[in-house]
Amino acid sequence: MGPAGLRRGTGVEAAARYARLRQRLGVEVALRGGTPVTADGLILLGFIALVFAVLVVRARRRVGMPVTGRVLAAAIFGFAIVVLILWATRSRA
Repeated sequence: MGPAGLRRGTGVEAAARYARLRQRLGVEVALRGGTPVTADGLILLGFIALVFAVLVVRARRRVGMPVTGRVLAAAIFGFAIVVLILWATRSRA
């Protein structure tokens, strides 16, 4: 046993434990050059959410409704949450 009760072993044993954990959780982590591929997707999601928020702000101004930072943040987070929920339901099916 290592620090805090962690087992120490070879890299092969650690990889096998990680593979079993991924299989139990149903999580697939694709690696490209040592970095998770999901980072690219999250950056793209943030950019698309920002564009959506700008469109919401423009529409609110055109209608004559007030625009605050809170509205901008709500549009960004709301869009991101909806897209993540849609992605999660599609990937679990």
